[in-house]
Amino acid sequence: MTTSAPPSPVRPLVTAATVTVLVAAAAVWAYAVPREVACPLVHPPPPGCTPESRERAGIVWTVVLALAYAGVLAVVLTVGRRRRAVAVAAVTALAVCAAVAVVAVLFSTGFVF
Repeated sequence: MTTSAPPSPVRPLVTAATVTVLVAAAAVWAYAVPREVACPLVHPPPPGCTPESRERAGIVWTVVLALAYAGVLAVVLTVGRRRRAVAVAAVTALAVCAAVAVVAVLFSTGFVF
């Protein structure tokens, strides 16, 4: 007779962190990066007023999200096993970072409606 191990208490938190980071990265690259750039109509354009600037912001924030995700996984899988409140706080901080990433990329070169 084999007994299966009980599910890990951190599994839902790891799943939530993974889904959060994937949705944020998808929002950055599918929604925020390909948008138009709102800049004054002068030549040459001021620094930061090119589509490449938005792509650069997308790359930077994707790296920030990846590093934050790695940190959250480290916290959840070590300290979070003993202290659930710390793990929940880490995942919440990741969600805030994800929201900031999407907004920061949207407004990196201006916002076009």
